[in-house]
Amino acid sequence: MQKQLGIILRKGELFFIVLSLFIVVSTPLVLAWEDPGDGNIGVISATPRITAMEIDKRTIEPTGWVTVTIRATNDGPDTAPYQTLHIGLPFDPPPSDIQLVGHDLTYQKLYQKGVDTLNVPGQGQKLAKYPVWEGYVQNWPKNAIHYLTIKVKMPDIDTITFDFKSMACDQNWNVIGRDPTSGMIDQQGEYVRFHLIWRKFTISIAPTGTQTFDIAIINHNRSPYAGTQPSITVTGLTVTNNGGFVGPITPTNLPLTISPGSTGRVNVRVTSTGQSSGNYPIQYKLSGTP
Repeated sequence: MQKQLGIILRKGELFFIVLSLFIVVSTPLVLAWEDPGDGNIGVISATPRITAMEIDKRTIEPTGWVTVTIRATNDGPDTAPYQTLHIGLPFDPPPSDIQLVGHDLTYQKLYQKGVDTLNVPGQGQKLAKYPVWEGYVQNWPKNAIHYLTIKVKMPDIDTITFDFKSMACDQNWNVIGRDPTSGMIDQQGEYVRFHLIWRKFTISIAPTGTQTFDIAIINHNRSPYAGTQPSITVTGLTVTNNGGFVGPITPTNLPLTISPGSTGRVNVRVTSTGQSSGNYPIQYKLSGTP
């Protein structure tokens, strides 16, 4: 009799087959690189300084011409890759009333209102809102002096204003120095020194008596693309030459603040105490801030 071999599962008897599960975590291969390089950091220090703002007229002569010059130097210690000279005309004369007289710059140009663009820091190129004559010298050495001279026909208005500035820039036209560093703000949002010319006054007064007149001053609206144009505050009037007139000449409403785009009037009282008949040409100056 032949026997058969087999596996007999008896009731209630368990056989366990244990399976071992192996989990393999693979890390991606990272390819890193390093390469050498060279560079150069250049520190440039140039210090523009306006040395002269020359205007050949003291008062407005309508249809006459006024000659205006800016001179500047670089106080260093380094050569400025570029340094600019700028004369702004916020009273907005037409191009036909602006002429070049002379210069010793590398480049210069009249930037016309609504035609040419000016760089506005942080905003790029913007159309000029009023005319500017500007130029630059490439590689302006320490202590060198350069100039720009223009002439402008006088309009029949109460005040003419000229703005002046000079800026030193690196090779990429980044500003590294400027003059001025505070004061009036121009259309580019940059600081300028300004000079005013106003009308010549004429009054008549009795040998013994008092007369009053006004000096009108316009704070021309420069409409800056960046920043806020300050108001003008007139703080003083000084007679520099009384022309032989011995009576007091006194401002009566100072200080006087004039907001942008507005006209302020300095009230002046003149008193004569037994003055002889005649004409007395006087000279004076007004002062204030900014």
